[in-house]
Amino acid sequence: GEVTTSTSGEYVGGLVGHLRAQHGDEEVRNVTASGNVSSGGRYVGGLIGYVRDDGTHYVAMSEAHATGNVNTTYAEESNAYVGGLVGRFKGSEFTDISATGDVTSTTGNEVGGLVGRVVMRNNGIVANASATGNVTTTGQRVGGLIGYHRTGTILRNVTATGDVSTDGQSVGGLVGDTDASITDASATGEVTTSTTGEYVGGLVGHLRAQHGDEEVRNVTASGNVS
Repeated sequence: GEVTTSTSGEYVGGLVGHLRAQHGDEEVRNVTASGNVSSGGRYVGGLIGYVRDDGTHYVAMSEAHATGNVNTTYAEESNAYVGGLVGRFKGSEFTDISATGDVTSTTGNEVGGLVGRVVMRNNGIVANASATGNVTTTGQRVGGLIGYHRTGTILRNVTATGDVSTDGQSVGGLVGDTDASITDASATGEVTTSTTGEYVGGLVGHLRAQHGDEEVRNVTASGNVS
């Protein structure tokens, strides 16, 4: 079913609004949500708004899927954390996951077709992940799959097919901003930003080697970039 909150609602998801690992390691496995999710605040996802660990206890997420459009009317020029599956994810495993709806944020940074921001723990890998919806906002760090991916881990067997449109910088058909190694990846959507947008790519907008040597292997991008 559809989930709709007030103009200021935060932590909104089709299944769970806010999932935290505070008393032990947590697992999210073999879960789905179907239906549009709409909010006026931050941390919005088709399945879960915000998944986070506490640095001692960790969250593993796999075989998780969401179908439906995700939208927020959040209007501040800061991080919105919006994704087709999860708005923001901080955990140790993120595999076999997908989202199929369009993702729209009135403004705000860190918006992705699958997840707005990912922070991986314990050298966790993002693998077997896909997103098919269009991504639209006016912020930065925006991607067809992931808006912002941190901590120098690996993206493997990942795809995005939706168009990406924003006015900001660090924009990619797959990932907006990352310091990960990327293998077996593709993006097919068009990428569009304003005349002042910087760091714009068909696959990745901004890729940085910050935590070690990085590799980009067996990747393709086929959409127009403007």
